[in-house]
Amino acid sequence: MRITIVQGPDRGKTFDVDEPVVVGRGEDVDVVLLDERTSRRHARLAPAPGGGVEVEDLESTNGTYVDGARITGSRTVAAGASFRIGSTVLRVEPAEERGAHTVHEAAAGEEAVGEGPEERGGLRRPRPVPLGKGSGIDRGPGERAPMSESVVVRLGDTLRRTQRVALAAVVSVVVVVAIFLGVLVFGDSGGGRSISEMVSGATASTAAVNTFERGAPTGGGSGWVLDGKEGLIVTNAHVVNGGDIFTVSVDGQEQRAKLVGVAPCEDLAVLKVDKTDGLKTMALGTQKSLRQGQNVVALGFPASASLGTDLSATAGVVSVVRTKFRLNAIDVPHYQDVIQTDASINPGNSGGPLLTLDGKLVGVNSAGITLLGDRTIQGEGYAIGVDRVREILSTLRTGKSLAWLGLGLSYPREGGLIAEHAVPATPAFEKGLGSGRFLIVGINGRRVGSSLNSYCSAIGVGETGDPVTLTILRPGKRKLETIQLELA
Repeated sequence: MRITIVQGPDRGKTFDVDEPVVVGRGEDVDVVLLDERTSRRHARLAPAPGGGVEVEDLESTNGTYVDGARITGSRTVAAGASFRIGSTVLRVEPAEERGAHTVHEAAAGEEAVGEGPEERGGLRRPRPVPLGKGSGIDRGPGERAPMSESVVVRLGDTLRRTQRVALAAVVSVVVVVAIFLGVLVFGDSGGGRSISEMVSGATASTAAVNTFERGAPTGGGSGWVLDGKEGLIVTNAHVVNGGDIFTVSVDGQEQRAKLVGVAPCEDLAVLKVDKTDGLKTMALGTQKSLRQGQNVVALGFPASASLGTDLSATAGVVSVVRTKFRLNAIDVPHYQDVIQTDASINPGNSGGPLLTLDGKLVGVNSAGITLLGDRTIQGEGYAIGVDRVREILSTLRTGKSLAWLGLGLSYPREGGLIAEHAVPATPAFEKGLGSGRFLIVGINGRRVGSSLNSYCSAIGVGETGDPVTLTILRPGKRKLETIQLELA
């Protein structure tokens, strides 16, 4: 049987269970997950007599759940059904759906951090979030939202082949301890303000963003307050991708939010909350005023060893004031205008602000690289430049989206893009496209590959209401289907 990970940090990845395999976070298991809530040896999966998969909990800390209930011992999960280990939801694929995905694999002893020319680069974070606080999200007792970074599954020896991973541009981020809170004052201090003073002043303007699908947590990231009076919050589009329910937490106060506008090919999204008390509009700077070598601070809610939800600050300098991001990442676009910085940008910083020491936003933290070819890269983070941000947000804040289908997308190794569900109240949802998964292989007559860049190339620069034609393939079908709809 084939297993597809449908929620969690390894979402979209698949592996086969043709013989018993052990799943967990340890180095000695067969399938390694990057989910902080999984135990080192969490569960054993084996083919079940008569079909399905036998799931056995290995006395894990956070439990294995089948049909919503924590299990002891083993349970059979039928084809088409799902189960959860830690914060990762896995689905047993029906036989006819196999072939819609491929598996990331690594040579023996090698971690599969990337493969081929298109690699994952978003910093959508594997981050625990505060519980409830009136948000109306049913997380279950003591349950945290999962870490939702753009990563891949690392397979154990029983699932590995000898084919080596292509040494290409790998876009990912490692957790680095680089927090400079306190009274440290840099030479270019923005009027003599310390970093601690600047961070304190930005707390009411910096948000934690959490994404849910059908009530289940799928990931999160960071954001910032575009307009405190209107309750507008900005984050990365890849943070909200795949969600239909969203929450925003500013200074520890969490509330539900709704999508106002999304631009996936610009990697920006605007959310709106109703309760605006305590929200402080973040001041915007300009790239024209930036200087190479100027001190900057990245704020956000990245994953950390505490497993907590504290606001984090990392400090560095502007490495390049204005440049482009042209690496072929699976789930982030080619950015037209980015600021390169050596301030640490980690999983979960996505959508958070890059600030000068006078507290003005000059970029939206979006991506970082740790490997380029076979070279280890240090201190390369990228934030969408504020000049580009101003331009795109002038449209998104009005309720219009750019090149957005209203579909949650994931990225298999080949064959197209997987549409997971449709966001409620969008044309795609009204067309009934939220009732099941399918593969998008073409947009407006142009072939679509398995990356966000291929999607952007095919869909162009349309706005909300513009017509679009999708060519799709449904599971178990061999005939392509054409669907006409409007952009969300």
